[in-house]
Amino acid sequence: MNSRVQQGLLWVLALMAPVSGAQQGVSVDVSLSRPLVKLGDELHLRIHVDGTRDARVVQPPSVEGLIFGSLAGPQISQMQEFQGGRVTSRISVEWAMSIRPTRVGEFEIPPISLEVDGKTVRAPAQAMSLRVIQDLEGATHCFIESMDVPTRVFEGEPFDLDLRFGTDLAAGEVDLYLPWWPSHRGVLEVKTGNPRGTYRFPVNDRHEASVTELDPAQRNGVPFRVFQLARRYLATRPGTLEFNAATFQFSEVIRRSTVFATGRYKRYHAQSEPFQIEVLPVPEEGRPLDWTGAVGELTTQRRVDRRDVDEGGTISLTVSWFGRGNTEFFAAPDLKRLSGFEDFRVLGVEDSHFSDERRVTYDLVPTSSKITEIPPVPMWVFSPVSETFVRVATDPVAVRVRSVGDPEGGMPLAGDELDLFDVHPDPISETGLAPLGAGRLGGAAVSILGLWFLGRTLIRRHQGDPNAPRARRRRAALRRLRTALKVSDSASEQSLALARFMGDRMGEPAGAWLGRDVVEWSESMGAPLEESLLRDWSAICADLDASAWSDADQPIDGSRMVNLAQALCAKGL
Repeated sequence: MNSRVQQGLLWVLALMAPVSGAQQGVSVDVSLSRPLVKLGDELHLRIHVDGTRDARVVQPPSVEGLIFGSLAGPQISQMQEFQGGRVTSRISVEWAMSIRPTRVGEFEIPPISLEVDGKTVRAPAQAMSLRVIQDLEGATHCFIESMDVPTRVFEGEPFDLDLRFGTDLAAGEVDLYLPWWPSHRGVLEVKTGNPRGTYRFPVNDRHEASVTELDPAQRNGVPFRVFQLARRYLATRPGTLEFNAATFQFSEVIRRSTVFATGRYKRYHAQSEPFQIEVLPVPEEGRPLDWTGAVGELTTQRRVDRRDVDEGGTISLTVSWFGRGNTEFFAAPDLKRLSGFEDFRVLGVEDSHFSDERRVTYDLVPTSSKITEIPPVPMWVFSPVSETFVRVATDPVAVRVRSVGDPEGGMPLAGDELDLFDVHPDPISETGLAPLGAGRLGGAAVSILGLWFLGRTLIRRHQGDPNAPRARRRRAALRRLRTALKVSDSASEQSLALARFMGDRMGEPAGAWLGRDVVEWSESMGAPLEESLLRDWSAICADLDASAWSDADQPIDGSRMVNLAQALCAKGL
């Protein structure tokens, strides 16, 4: 019998042999990759279940001073052996989780809860000990520190976080670990624009941040390369903001990787001091009734596109508020409700935001030739410096409004010569009719244009200008929402995109929809929306808030917001 036949018979016998189930008994092993680490180093928690695949982690650990990464897994492995006439099957499940300490000290990590074959298991039997020590050599070659952190701010007040870090080492790799990045509960990041010449450094192994290299600095007589990470945030609610210590890791290159050998690095760590910021509420005492939420140190200016206009013509008034404040989130003044603008009609409002500037353009139509100026546009602002409400207002703008028929306006006067303003009581005989000349044809054309303009004005007065900025934003709201959701990588950005959609549809600033109770708003409208639609809307807002105020700030399913927006548009919202 040849060898191939013998091998085939062996495989047949193996298949016919009894097969054992999972290995006898189920074992669970939970361990740390290292019990002793330097501050700034990363270690791993490994969870291994042997003997079954029916296992899951019920509750990941949580220890103050340790940042646990997301649970990676499960990774299932299976192996079969032919031994002693029997086929033995071995199966195991494994998870892994990164741990990064934020301070020096002794830590106890409690047992992990798992569900194995339908039973609750806690492993290991005793808490795991971890010791974190200071990287003394890293503190010599690296540094990271917070600059000029405010101790308190007011709700709605922007503040800056300025991190400076650097090293005296030449070549290597940089890593930043910021517990409060990319989002922090109770704040919103305010976009200020990236300066030129920035670098992109990794943050928390999953994100990148733009940093700027500053001039070299001397530390203990040694030149250091210095970098700056600057961000501006806006406090959204009263309370205490906790900012845990930030870690700067520099990996010095000892040997670079080649085809034949892996690279070698020596890692140095430095850590900043943790800090707190107290957020105070805007005081009720002295608050004007027409305060629209502006907070900061703001100034204002205005400009117009023309000062000499015919009665019924349009003047574009652009008002800008700029400075250090919540320029993106307050409600701009409504000129229809301001004293002094009774003789103006507001055709449209275009609202835009540019870094530290809020710019609003009002399309005004003066309705009387008696108007001699555009009144000031006032707004109340809460000043965190003086802790009082300050009224800022534009200067008035002198204008001239020409009435129809004004000689200075170039309009012809009624006289002996027949014109469009004359009414002749005596009929003209058929024989007395003169042939139409160029002047009369021109007059007819002017009459037609005048009638067209009058009809267009009446339609816009009753139905609104379909080409006004507000109407264009309303039509484009759904398309802009879809575009914003495609590029949003966090729940905070999705919340702002949904707020901007509602603001565009309702003609309000986006800030008015941040945190608004949609059920109360629907009831206040007089014609409440359907209960199922409000339930879906409230669930989306709750999920966005839960994710935005968590450390992960992971985006939710964007199709839910698109479907909601389509339903609201279908209801005529």
